[in-house]
Amino acid sequence: MPLFSRTPLFKDRQEAGHRLGYGLLHYRRERPLVLALPRGGVPVGLEVANILGAELDVVLVRKLGAPGAPELALGAVVDGEPPQTLLNEDVVQLLKPTPEYIAGVTGAEIAELERRRALYREGRPPLEVAGRTIILVDDGIATGATVRVVLRALRQEGARKVVLAVPVAPREVLDALVPEADDIVCLGSPEPFQAVGLAYERFDQTSDAEVIAALAAASPPTVLGGTVRPPAVESESAESDFPRAPRRHPMKLADIMTRDVTVVSPTDSARRAAQVMDELNVGVLPVCDGRRIVGMVTDRDLTIRITALGKNPEQARVEDAMSTNVRWCFEDEDVEAVIRKMGDTQIRRLPVVDRDHNLVGIVSLGDVATKSDDVAEQALEDISEPSEPDR
Repeated sequence: MPLFSRTPLFKDRQEAGHRLGYGLLHYRRERPLVLALPRGGVPVGLEVANILGAELDVVLVRKLGAPGAPELALGAVVDGEPPQTLLNEDVVQLLKPTPEYIAGVTGAEIAELERRRALYREGRPPLEVAGRTIILVDDGIATGATVRVVLRALRQEGARKVVLAVPVAPREVLDALVPEADDIVCLGSPEPFQAVGLAYERFDQTSDAEVIAALAAASPPTVLGGTVRPPAVESESAESDFPRAPRRHPMKLADIMTRDVTVVSPTDSARRAAQVMDELNVGVLPVCDGRRIVGMVTDRDLTIRITALGKNPEQARVEDAMSTNVRWCFEDEDVEAVIRKMGDTQIRRLPVVDRDHNLVGIVSLGDVATKSDDVAEQALEDISEPSEPDR
């Protein structure tokens, strides 16, 4: 039974960008350029750029709306010399718009691109893309048509590496975009996927003024010895190879944990637990009585305590196999402290509870491996060490 499946993933775009930035920390040494899609992607991109100490710019793109259905994308056009247009051939074949319609809507959107270019950049030229690692950020993806044309345009402009980073998107759309990007980082893919806005508690429209303010607020890299480097916010030694990403406050588990957790109850059949594990391709499930966590059950538990003893998995219950000696962590704990706890106890996955011990999420070492590099690597080494058997 899914727990909290309709709870928004993010409070707002700022929180989404903050969490996304920590998911991209492993790119900070590549001195990336963060390109955000206006308008909603810009506040997300600002958070990412500030965490990575990277430059921020906008990539100007407009969707080509279908006749009678402007929210449906015939394709998209990206600002440039000349502007680049990509048509969604499946939609074009289905709706068969006239060449005159396509030319008209393309011209109108190019005019809007020119207006936004003058407004957002205030005469500044776009930042150089060629030869750089580009992180393309939006507040979410619905169909992927707009993002696809931007990814292709960045390739044509000579980007060394193109990374697509979004807080939320449908899994099938991400799969379709895999050939277009060197890497894709997405924090959540709710099922069923209905709309990007449902992932946010607050999803107000971003204004042009907010875009201009965000671009002005982005911290430009500093130049040290002729080399462009992100600004160091934390104290660094003179021998430091590269400044750490700025961290405005210690990252908490609530920033990175998975909230949409599937659980079983103590009275569910052992077969039901095994089926859920198979469906989700996991080896462990939290066991909850209502919202309160009462145990954990693993595939090993089911094998040793049910199958090996010859019990009928239809009649045996989860409570017959589960472990009640559960280690958990609190949602307001610092991530690095929890990672060290994982290393000390050789546990890769921990349930996350609130102060009333109600389950609110789950966190794995994989969730944080790219968000606190040095500590996570050490924890992984500790977990990989042979452990003494429980006696």
